[in-house]
Amino acid sequence: MKNTIALFLFLIVIIVALTVNDADARDGFKYKTIHNVTFDIRVSDVLSNPIGQAVLRVTTEQSDITNAVTGKDGVAAFKISISDTDNLVSLIIEHPGYDTKTVYIDGIQDRSIVSRTICLGLNQGKKPKPDRDGDGVPDDADEFPDDPFLIGTAHGRYIIVYEVAAPETADADFNDCAARLDIREYIDNNNMISRIVVTSRVLAAGARHPGQLWISVLNKEYRLILDVQKDLGGSWNTRKGEAYFEGPVHTLEIPLEAPIARDIIEPMPYDPYLVCGGVRQAHLPFVNTKVAGAGPHGGELARAILLPADWAWPYEGTMIEEAYPEFRAWYETKGRENRDWYLHPEIDRVYKVSPTSILAVYFIKASSGVNYGILLGIITISMVTVAGISTWRKRRYGEQRAVSREYVQNQ
Repeated sequence: MKNTIALFLFLIVIIVALTVNDADARDGFKYKTIHNVTFDIRVSDVLSNPIGQAVLRVTTEQSDITNAVTGKDGVAAFKISISDTDNLVSLIIEHPGYDTKTVYIDGIQDRSIVSRTICLGLNQGKKPKPDRDGDGVPDDADEFPDDPFLIGTAHGRYIIVYEVAAPETADADFNDCAARLDIREYIDNNNMISRIVVTSRVLAAGARHPGQLWISVLNKEYRLILDVQKDLGGSWNTRKGEAYFEGPVHTLEIPLEAPIARDIIEPMPYDPYLVCGGVRQAHLPFVNTKVAGAGPHGGELARAILLPADWAWPYEGTMIEEAYPEFRAWYETKGRENRDWYLHPEIDRVYKVSPTSILAVYFIKASSGVNYGILLGIITISMVTVAGISTWRKRRYGEQRAVSREYVQNQ
């Protein structure tokens, strides 16, 4: 009898743990270098009772993506944005009284929704982990172990490049404006977003008309940067031989009247857009916006492209497909080929912010068979250059060096 009951419970565990209701991604090609996925996860025991305060961690092979926690109904719903080159995601589910389970989700690029019912087996002998703030999330999974109202953040860091004129009739160098955005969502112990903080910095401004950077979040418009050209003090940061001018950092906290569910808000980076000449707007083509962005249709390129946080934009007058030879194959095949085109620049056709940042890009390219003697020469020259930089210059480029090191380590 005991064996029969044990077998019955084992079958329940297997059936429940493998309940999958994922939805395929069918949104077509929209010049995206990130992929957005909605997670709808239900955690229960072997008798289908919901398990609240279960901690979920989403990771890729490169980095941790986000944390979540189930409510009393055992449900955690949220959205994530991951690189278009990531294909495997790990979902780790933990609870003090139950066995830890890891679910591997392969082919994530083919899914728009990951909907799973996951069963955890009881583990009465499991020792609870320390939880200093008593919010039900153990310290090692809690980004804020001393704050009972926060469990973690979702963080996105991007470069957005804009080409204001129709790219097929312009120079298509995508440096009318290049801006770095850091977006951080603060997640409370009810798996709700309680704060949103956006920091922005102009990296390049090659447009001939004054520009402003805005962002639309939850159907409200917020200005990030008043004048992108003024932030660079008259520099473009796009021309050969031009010294890099570092613009100021702007910080905006998006006011929320009340915490908002993570599956309701649009995924990062929301809708950041450039207003040029006070009238014309350039939006990312894949975001929900009242003003449609250019393309991708009729052979027209998008007017804005989202890139990773350490990316070298083309020199002034250099077509993006000249600076990044794999770009054309990527958009002509509608994203099926050369998904990592943005990691393989022609070094002499992109703007060099600093020796260390361009080395970060070059390391990536070198991994696919570049002459290592050339690489060693570049490293040697860069080391000599860095050694001769004055103290004020070091401070000025400090952030770029830190970003580059982080980028290389994450590859």
